[in-house]
Amino acid sequence: MSASAPIATRSWKCGAWTVTLTIPQGGPGKAAMCVVEWDPSMPERLTADELEQYRRGRNEALAAIARETGLSIAMAADL
Repeated sequence: MSASAPIATRSWKCGAWTVTLTIPQGGPGKAAMCVVEWDPSMPERLTADELEQYRRGRNEALAAIARETGLSIAMAADL
């Protein structure tokens, strides 16, 4: 992660974990990739319910960030 302040950060619960999604600053007209961190550590696998919690939290976080910042956000890969 760069030293500059991120564009946005959102966290949500996923089973026993807290997931934090951060969008770092990017240059004008440049794509930025989200950083996803798991606390206390990244799980080796998720149950079907945990996977649904992750996806719901991720989708809600990205939608809120898009509304608040006016950014166009696209999901290129799915977990």
